[in-house]
Amino acid sequence: MLLPAAFFVAVTAMSGKFALEAIVHGDVEYGVVDWPLGWAYASIPLGCGVLALRLLHDALLKRDLAVT
Repeated sequence: MLLPAAFFVAVTAMSGKFALEAIVHGDVEYGVVDWPLGWAYASIPLGCGVLALRLLHDALLKRDLAVT
């Protein structure tokens, strides 16, 4: 579980950097409704970050393997 966790930490870092740049620059998708792209992009690092934390938690948590 540590290998997928490392992958999702990397995805979180790269997509977070991309989303932060979009927020700082005020990137907007122009159309019928002007949609700020930075906040839309922020969902990816948020989700990947939560998944990475879950994988790290499960990998590092000592579990009782006895079946009851």
